[in-house]
Amino acid sequence: MPKKSANPNPVSAYLEDIANTRKRGNATEHSYRPALKTLLEAQLSGCQAVNEPARQKCGAPDFSIEKGGAALGYAEAKDIGANLDDEAESEQMKRYRAALPNLILTDYVEFRHYVDGKPGPTPRARIAGADFRKTPTGAEDLAKLLKEFAALGESGRGESPSAERLAKIMADKTRMLRNLVDNAAADEDSQLAGIWQGLRKNLIPKLSRSDFADIFAQTASYGLFAARLESERRGEKFSRLRAGELLPQTTPFLRNFFNTFAGPNMDEGIGWMADDIAAMFARVSMDNVVRAFNAGGAADDPFLHFYETFLREYDSKKRRARGVFFTPRPVVDFVVRAVDHSLMQDFGIPKGLADESMVKANGQRMHKVQILDPATGTGAFLARVVEIVHGRVKKSGGRGGWENYALEHLL
Repeated sequence: MPKKSANPNPVSAYLEDIANTRKRGNATEHSYRPALKTLLEAQLSGCQAVNEPARQKCGAPDFSIEKGGAALGYAEAKDIGANLDDEAESEQMKRYRAALPNLILTDYVEFRHYVDGKPGPTPRARIAGADFRKTPTGAEDLAKLLKEFAALGESGRGESPSAERLAKIMADKTRMLRNLVDNAAADEDSQLAGIWQGLRKNLIPKLSRSDFADIFAQTASYGLFAARLESERRGEKFSRLRAGELLPQTTPFLRNFFNTFAGPNMDEGIGWMADDIAAMFARVSMDNVVRAFNAGGAADDPFLHFYETFLREYDSKKRRARGVFFTPRPVVDFVVRAVDHSLMQDFGIPKGLADESMVKANGQRMHKVQILDPATGTGAFLARVVEIVHGRVKKSGGRGGWENYALEHLL
């Protein structure tokens, strides 16, 4: 714990504490963290500076600055005398700056504020020189920097970003989550290592740790997106812990994933980042995203089609390798209707895609019309086929109706 000082000024008391710690001769960058925690909490009224080793082991920033249980931003501390220009361009800080829009970097005497990866309105505040004596305007500069940091952390609620902007934010945070999962799974005794090995044993024998981290991070992030869409539809509050119950019954895999792995029992080393993603979703309105995909009709479900937009930002090479490309609804409609028309006009099948006649082939009875989508993706073509068939069967009022047709023929 930092030595208590009679000095009532938080910055002066802080400098006295770290100077005394430095004089002991055996201090590391960790030795100054209690003093930094005291300073941040004194300057940021009502906030807590949370320093959890379990998070840092997985690759998290040193401090999460929280208010009312929600993170306003983060702080990363380097040793006194560290070159902050070099540190800011390190691979670690590049990841942090990309994924965390409100971030402080400090060597305990200089503080730098990054907003969306770039220097903030008050980009830096140096509170002392090499002798730990206060600079003339350092305390005022720091107070201004931290005020802007807190204001930014509490802003943004109700913003309605475009689908592309949301995908960019989500992709940056998902890459950060992927890195945390990869690091956490390296510990053989961790929950994530157990999940990884379980998948290798039962499902994907050659699944690498990095591929597992990718699958886990994408599933968690996209599941939160899906749950946020549902909370918007219902007009209900959203959080990571509620994601499992918000996910629709039609996505049993995602529901089970969240209830088993991403709910209250989520690995503490990565849970903070999942909470950060959830908090980002909770702050924004999904109006623009829903509008962007519903422009072509209700069937253009953003849950299905936003994935291409997200994957383009998250990993464009993987998007191409997996063939994740959204086919616009008018194109889907044209192709399906053209096939239906050809069946009726060129092949003499009056009911087209709704035909239920049977033929013998290879000694077996099967439907004459078979529907194949060799690159199903989100199922847009199959969904349109079902719509056309449904409309035709309903119109004809055939024996047994639609329910019977769907069970006996369509499925």
